[in-house]
Amino acid sequence: MIEFRRLGCLTLLVALVACTAEQPKSSQGRAVPDTGSVSSSADAASTPAPGNESIESPAEDRSDAETLTADGWGPLRIGMSLAEITAAAGADADPGAVGGPDPARCDEFRPGDAPDGVLVMVENGVLTRISVSRNRRIRTPEGLRIGDAESRVLSEYGSRAQIEPHRYWQAPAKYITVWREPPSSANPRGIRYEIDSDGNVAHIRAGGPGIEYVEGCL
Repeated sequence: MIEFRRLGCLTLLVALVACTAEQPKSSQGRAVPDTGSVSSSADAASTPAPGNESIESPAEDRSDAETLTADGWGPLRIGMSLAEITAAAGADADPGAVGGPDPARCDEFRPGDAPDGVLVMVENGVLTRISVSRNRRIRTPEGLRIGDAESRVLSEYGSRAQIEPHRYWQAPAKYITVWREPPSSANPRGIRYEIDSDGNVAHIRAGGPGIEYVEGCL
């Protein structure tokens, strides 16, 4: 009878030890969802809050000192006032030069902080055209620059290119105009390439209808 009681006590002791040994495993089991919760919090912290997302603008809308688009160049945007042009790129670098027969109506000049070869046209106090000559660092969104061959311009634009003979230079000189919004629209925008007698780009003009002027403000 005594041996039976000892055996019973031993069995109970073993059962208690087994229960105690299993307790840490139960705690470890609960640690899995806790770890997932921490990971989820970290992911949430790395997600931008609504309204703070970074949205990349279309390439043509970007402004930099080496790209000329139908909307502008660097800090200058078509539609700016004369005061805004001066604040963004400096005053007329050569105020004594004649930019047009009637400067109050139309004037063309290089802002003092703009690189050589960049001219702006201001009509009735508003920036309407930006021109580039001689400067090979500045390119259009298609990568076209001063000195590029006419064939490359035509290859880039295909049927969109409007071709006209040059007013003064002999062939193959010509004008190649590409409108993003046509002159008949409310907000015309385009780029014109002036091709010289060697068949290369001599001037690039971007902006509104003024890109078709062949003699400055005329």
